[in-house]
Amino acid sequence: MSIRRFVRYRVNAGILQLTLGISVIISVLCASMILLAYYNKLNYLRKDINLKLRNNSLSGINYLMSSNRESVPFNKPLQIDLFGDENDSVTLIRKPWGVFELLVSVATQGAHDFSRAAIVAHVPDEKGKSALYMPDNNAPVYLAGNVLLKGQVYASARKFSSGYIDGKDYKRDRFVYGDIKKSEATMPALDTTLLWEAGSILKGQKNSYLLYSTDRLPARSSFSTPETNHYFSNQSIDLEDSIQGNLIIQSAIKIRVTSQSHLSNVILIAPEIDIDKGVIGSFQCFAERSITVGAECFLQFPSALVLIGKDNDSTIVIRRDAVVQGFAIIQGHGTAIGSKGTFKIEDKGIFHGMAYINGSSDIQGELWGHLTTRSTQVKVESTVYGNYILDGEINASKRSPYLPATSLWGYSEEMIIAKWLP
Repeated sequence: MSIRRFVRYRVNAGILQLTLGISVIISVLCASMILLAYYNKLNYLRKDINLKLRNNSLSGINYLMSSNRESVPFNKPLQIDLFGDENDSVTLIRKPWGVFELLVSVATQGAHDFSRAAIVAHVPDEKGKSALYMPDNNAPVYLAGNVLLKGQVYASARKFSSGYIDGKDYKRDRFVYGDIKKSEATMPALDTTLLWEAGSILKGQKNSYLLYSTDRLPARSSFSTPETNHYFSNQSIDLEDSIQGNLIIQSAIKIRVTSQSHLSNVILIAPEIDIDKGVIGSFQCFAERSITVGAECFLQFPSALVLIGKDNDSTIVIRRDAVVQGFAIIQGHGTAIGSKGTFKIEDKGIFHGMAYINGSSDIQGELWGHLTTRSTQVKVESTVYGNYILDGEINASKRSPYLPATSLWGYSEEMIIAKWLP
């Protein structure tokens, strides 16, 4: 009898242990499901906040691109409440960035924030969309070889004529494949505000950049603050590293960009800038005397080649098989007085964008887009032929429809995003 009771007791104890085990498992599963639901809700709320901050930061950029942009001084952060409910705070920053303006929008909610930075530009106007603009100097432009002018052209009343250089006469049946309009006697006005800001750094003058001096070259810098990193050397600088964003590199003598380097969204400032053969990157160059783009380089949009040394015999040269996407500018002295500067595209070199040359242009390669130039010339060995174009192509139809204008010349009031920055 006692043996049966003992067996019955052992069986009941096993069932109790099994029941407790199942209960623990069910409790763990329930707790896990509750925690999972809780974290899913947190994740949903976090995503909802992030989406809201992204949209608010974009709204901030759009706000700055509207007529309100001019009311925001350079590098003076402006905080606004987008919808007046004190729950959509956005800090806006407008800063100069080479030949462009850079807009920053930082949206915040509690401990969360999200920032956007963008280079902004303009839709080109009628002249900006043309192929060529040359002031009326009452003299024809002579075409020789296989020159191609395609698109609307603004030129002297005497327009174009056949020429003969180096054993080559004009090959085509028409001078211009497009409409020809009479130009004014002076160059189009150039808004020099942004050029002055960059030039003042070169001259050590006060400007609208908030420069933060650094003794090293950072690999990557954020655009989300008003400050711009500034690396300066009294010696020549050879760039050999990968460098990205919000950095101005300045030399008192010369900057050389080697083929080992990769520059993205930086500004170079020096009396002379040399870019070695085969360099790939996207950057802006500001120099006094010369900028040379080596053979087989690929400078992607939004790159810029700018000469701001008014009193120097300065040159911009794009070598054979090089491609530059962006802007080329020789400022000169004003709309009525040119400079001795020269913009040259060698044979098989390509410039894709807009060029403002208050000097002479020697186009023996290809220019896809627009050229405003005071005069043209061709240099063959040691001989310079004034008012000539030899074998070059100036073709507005090859310009990308997405390539904008800057706020310096040839632009409309409509603004667009030229590039989103990381």
